[in-house]
Amino acid sequence: MMRKALIPCLLLLVEIPAAAAVLRVTVADIEGSPSRDEAVAATLTAQIVAKEPQAELPPKRSLELMVPGELTLALEQATWLLDISGEAFWSKPQTVRIEAGDQHLHFDLWPVGTIRAKIVAPRNEDPPDRVRVHFAPAPRKAEIDSMPTGDMSCPAQRDLWTCHIPSGRLDLRLSSEGYITHYRWDVEVPPDGTVELEPIQLRHGAAVSGWVETETAEHAKGAEVVLSPRSLGRHTQAEDRIRMNRLMLKATANHRGFFQFGGVAPGEYVIEASKDPFAPARSTVRVLEAKETLVADPPLVLRPPQVIEAYVDPPVPPGGEQWTIRVVQLDRKSHAMGVLDPTPVSVAGYWSSEHLAPGRYWLTLASEGTKRWFAQELELDPDTSPVFIDLPLVRVRGTVLWGDDPLPASVWFGGKSGSVSVHLDSDADGRFEGFLPRPGRWNIAVDGGERKVRRSFQREIAKRPGKDYAEIELRVPNTRLECLVVYENGEPAPGAMIEATSQVEVASIRERSDEEGRFMFEGLPPGLVTVKAEVEGPELFLYSDAVPVALEDGEETELVKLVLRPEIRIRGRVVADADGHGVPGVRIKVEPCPMQGDIIRVQTTGAEGTFEVHLPFDTQEFYLSVAAPGYAFEFLRLPADPDRSLIISVGLASGTLVVNLPDTFDRESWDSATALLYHEGAREHLWYLMGWWGRAEGTTPGGANRFVIPSLKPGSYHVCLADRLAPPTSVPEPGPGHVCVSGNLSASGELELSLPAIPGT
Repeated sequence: MMRKALIPCLLLLVEIPAAAAVLRVTVADIEGSPSRDEAVAATLTAQIVAKEPQAELPPKRSLELMVPGELTLALEQATWLLDISGEAFWSKPQTVRIEAGDQHLHFDLWPVGTIRAKIVAPRNEDPPDRVRVHFAPAPRKAEIDSMPTGDMSCPAQRDLWTCHIPSGRLDLRLSSEGYITHYRWDVEVPPDGTVELEPIQLRHGAAVSGWVETETAEHAKGAEVVLSPRSLGRHTQAEDRIRMNRLMLKATANHRGFFQFGGVAPGEYVIEASKDPFAPARSTVRVLEAKETLVADPPLVLRPPQVIEAYVDPPVPPGGEQWTIRVVQLDRKSHAMGVLDPTPVSVAGYWSSEHLAPGRYWLTLASEGTKRWFAQELELDPDTSPVFIDLPLVRVRGTVLWGDDPLPASVWFGGKSGSVSVHLDSDADGRFEGFLPRPGRWNIAVDGGERKVRRSFQREIAKRPGKDYAEIELRVPNTRLECLVVYENGEPAPGAMIEATSQVEVASIRERSDEEGRFMFEGLPPGLVTVKAEVEGPELFLYSDAVPVALEDGEETELVKLVLRPEIRIRGRVVADADGHGVPGVRIKVEPCPMQGDIIRVQTTGAEGTFEVHLPFDTQEFYLSVAAPGYAFEFLRLPADPDRSLIISVGLASGTLVVNLPDTFDRESWDSATALLYHEGAREHLWYLMGWWGRAEGTTPGGANRFVIPSLKPGSYHVCLADRLAPPTSVPEPGPGHVCVSGNLSASGELELSLPAIPGT
């Protein structure tokens, strides 16, 4: 690891005339540099950047000093920017306020290396005379706190750009006004060495400009503005999260409240302005190729923090612990833009927060453990009334059975991930008791813990006549399915992921094999079930065939052997069709053909738009869905060719599809039928588009059976209802038993399709 030197700069103030003080700078040699017989020349620059009263600022001062050496200056009381520079090292400029009292200022010096790149300008254009580089340590824990982060603007001679930056392993961001920013990751810059970077291919990009104001229309001078790409997925790797954060651009509003970001790649972004004592102002912007996006009508408006109050009845949870409230800020498309961590409700049932900006919010009430009792969207403004949360609690008693035997289990009313979810546990006799926030119909998830029993139910919760409680029974079928996972050589595969998917009910369970490669599934729905296995690691991806098995209640099936074979790796990159730049934060979903619904891979593209997915060894074709922020939704049918690197181009042109399901089609109908969307030989589950893309875009159904799906690529579409138990087809159009309607979606248009009912649903 490269070493750094600490140069102490002692700021010593003594009694001297009026608004002046003494600055004594002591500079040590660079640690780790070759021994020198002579001192090294360096330059100290000092410039006033702010003083009171406001007046014209004097020019900066430049003084020579030697390393090692010492220099003493007399400076007036003001805010100064100090910088020490030399050929052998780099130091980060620092700002200090000179005023009465002892002060100390420290500079860290790093050995430097050289980066160099050829600049390729657009045809008939001269290359820029300067390129700015932002450098930061590559995201490795050992170095991230010991290496510098900074910016430098370095000159270019004709088409060759050279810059001297701190040595080390760095991530680089290269930018020039009017062009799209380039990134270079994990660049090793050796001390006193030179690194040749890939040529900088200059492409004209877009700009984001705007104004920040206070609510009284005053210019918000000095407001910090951050522009960050909107990511439609969570990055599980810490390195990816760090680098996605480095895609953020920062600016400071000038004396008129104006800010501008140049060279912004097309896409969708979240923009945030902040300045004390105001609450942050946030919005989302869509950036188009070679266009300026103006945040001016309305501008970003900084407002005083608003007070939100809530009164909860009952004031404490039934268990006697304490309520907590969590608040998430939403934008006009229901994107989460800011989160207030959970804070407690008083024992009197009162809660408030004084640090929120006006706008839309999602408020949830929870108690100790995994219980979420209440959720509500609200609009916060100076006239917002307090939120009154009245919970008509109902006591519930129940029994969980596996066949005819009691089952100790975890029971979630509202499901594990529902906005309202209450967790109760059944004991050794299968009995549970607790409170729910309301009576009525509930979705219920059951997890048998060590027995690996997973099941979902729907039940009506109501008090029994003459009783002060409701009572239910949840019976899990007594089915057993044992699987053995082995490698091709017959050796058992411990730790393999086994997935069992019911073809009768909407149920899928994933569990890992034991040390002998075995696992016993218990309580699966009777009927047809498919099982498959996989092993995934840094360099190892193996899959088995999907094996169908018929289950009967009270019966144990024969052992199912699943043989693992090598996977197919598909690599690709998502780019904008306007200029070919990589698009980060894209949600990628793949599913083999024919569509089974039990082998689905989802991931999010990295900072350069790249992705890698893995498919079973026998996959010939696969469906690929691409949801890029700010671009049209794509879903494609592609050959599974591991030797071909995919380039998926996304465009801005899009339209809105409105789907009306039959009036007789209710929530329980999904158990017998599924809805599919076909487009140019590809197909996608309508539930995927409605359940995920609809939430990402902030759309909501127009009615119980009416769904609005925005941002679809223009073209011809078929919407179909199909029997869930019908065998999947590999043909690129609706199959037998489908009931379909069709139409053509135009750019910026709307297509409304209404489906008739399938007989029997």
